[in-house]
Amino acid sequence: MQQEQQFLNEFDKKPWNAADRLRSNIDAAEYKHVVSVLIFFKYVSDAFAERREALVTSFKDPDNDDYLGDDAGEMAEEELEIRDYYTEKYVFWVPALARWENLQNNAKVAPGTEITLGDDTQAKEAAVT
Repeated sequence: MQQEQQFLNEFDKKPWNAADRLRSNIDAAEYKHVVSVLIFFKYVSDAFAERREALVTSFKDPDNDDYLGDDAGEMAEEELEIRDYYTEKYVFWVPALARWENLQNNAKVAPGTEITLGDDTQAKEAAVT
């Protein structure tokens, strides 16, 4: 029981410490705007990822109308990038470069660095500003 409480206490400190580090670089009056945007963006990204997982499941389910076949790997990837699948369920469309995992993976990249997605056939790049 004591270990569990110690874990919970340490767990509570992590978000607080992270917020404290972020706040040290931002004026206190502006901090609430940055945090609000990050919370909203995380919510949008989570909803997008949840819908994407539901689509992957429906593409693989033979009983579903969206079934693409057993060997539809590349076609499924293309289908996952169709905006209408997300907006029909009132989920914000998030472009590939703006997805949470991409931003998280490139969080410590120097300003001005080009970020490229791993897809060679359709290279998408953006400059970090």
